Amino acid sequence: LVYPVSDADQRAAIRAIVMAEPQVRWIRLAMFALPFVMIAWSLSSGWSPGVAIFRNLFWIVFALLGLFAYVPLTVRSTVKAMRRADPEWDREQVVSLGDDGIRLESTAEKTDIPWGSVRRASETADVVLIHIGAGRVLYLPKRIVNSQANLAALRHLLRARLGPNAKLREGGAG
Repeated sequence: LVYPVSDADQRAAIRAIVMAEPQVRWIRLAMFALPFVMIAWSLSSGWSPGVAIFRNLFWIVFALLGLFAYVPLTVRSTVKAMRRADPEWDREQVVSLGDDGIRLESTAEKTDIPWGSVRRASETADVVLIHIGAGRVLYLPKRIVNSQANLAALRHLLRARLGPNAKLREGGAG
């Protein structure tokens, strides 16, 4: 696979990585449940429904902001941090997957990743994420993999190498 990293690819990958984190899922669940819990608590104290909702307006607004702003702000700050750390983030990438492992080449570096270092792989609508060690993720934009007609071969290779740790979609180009 040969491709330049686009802004949309990087944002889609970081969003997929952020959404896969268990603490993000728990925080979003808590933000959803918090207003209902607070209103129920007020109702159990004898407040009327209208007063209970009005008295908990802060929690309702806080939860809505958390639900709709937490992930986008996290993605935005992560993108900014990654770009500060690597000013040449958008350079062309060459990713080769073979029997020995994964080779990542760019104008700045060459990295060989043996299959033993790859922990798992997952797929979203926009990217294929390959988790390497602790905290490292290689992302492959699906639009690039599809355009080079390699999605089925990539899924097959990852399933063969990772077994049940390859959480990939079934079928063709999707």
